[in-house]
Amino acid sequence: MTSHAPPRTRGQRGGAPGEPPAGDSATPLDGPPRGAPERGAPVRLVIIGTGVLFVAMVGALYYRWVTTVVPTSILSVYGNERLDGAVVTVAPAGAGAPAAATSRHSSATMEQSEMRPLVAVLDKQHGYGANFYLEPGVYRATLRLEGRTLSTPEFSLGPRQIYKWDLHTWGMPRELTAQPGENGRQPGR
Repeated sequence: MTSHAPPRTRGQRGGAPGEPPAGDSATPLDGPPRGAPERGAPVRLVIIGTGVLFVAMVGALYYRWVTTVVPTSILSVYGNERLDGAVVTVAPAGAGAPAAATSRHSSATMEQSEMRPLVAVLDKQHGYGANFYLEPGVYRATLRLEGRTLSTPEFSLGPRQIYKWDLHTWGMPRELTAQPGENGRQPGR
């Protein structure tokens, strides 16, 4: 069976041009259907709440950014197998810092205002090296091996400065430079 209805044009759902589509009421479509609950207030509340939450999160990030102190200078210590097990301690110069517990971490951080020294052990696992991330200031490093203090240089770090303490070329005591078989012991052990 064929229909003899006129062809529909774009945007037209039926009926004559200018008339509402068949089956629709003549009520305007710009408001909620009759009997539907009002949703404007809850939607506005959610939008305002989202805005307040966004401002609070940005404020918390800004506060954390302003109050966090990030070390900008580095003391890099480079050793070799002769210094296996050597302990490097870094403390602010002139500070009577208490003894620190030894850790096997190759990186450490300290604010200048703290008097707790930083400690690292030079070992094969960390390539006989250690990095200390510090605030600008004057520091004293102590190198100990087998209970003996081998060196205590004092150095100054400026902002974004790297101080390299290369122990490869450092003048080692005679007993640490002995070759295997001399003095009947292994160097650095």
